[in-house]
Amino acid sequence: MHALYRGSALLSRGKISTEAMKRGLMACRVFAEHLDKYTPISIRICGTEVLRLASNSPDFIAAAQDILGCGVEVLSPRTEAELTMLGCMSGMTAKDKCPLLLVDVGGATAMAALDLKLQSYRPDLIQGHQMPAARIDKLFDDICGLDMP
Repeated sequence: MHALYRGSALLSRGKISTEAMKRGLMACRVFAEHLDKYTPISIRICGTEVLRLASNSPDFIAAAQDILGCGVEVLSPRTEAELTMLGCMSGMTAKDKCPLLLVDVGGATAMAALDLKLQSYRPDLIQGHQMPAARIDKLFDDICGLDMP
């Protein structure tokens, strides 16, 4: 498993740090090995908040595309919420049909999506906040004096 510590890449200066860039590209190399091994018919590689915000994300995207041999799509917040909701709803049964509130605390944002219809896969309300888990981890580390990986 490769932990990328999402969002930690943007803790300072609005850029993906050199170390985070290395970790991300290493993960891309591992994914590329799997793609070569299993030869999927269709591939969709997506990035989210870090790639939307970082001033050097074009550098990361270009390097990742070279390694992976295919494009990297940077999702809009709405598309990110829709795909997250689709993934969650795919595991629901007919008896689960009720309004769904999905809260996704990611590495660079916290997002809430509300779907009142539960059949559209298009949230009626999406609210995102800059409350990243990576920054919360750093705050906890600072307060407690811990150095968590």
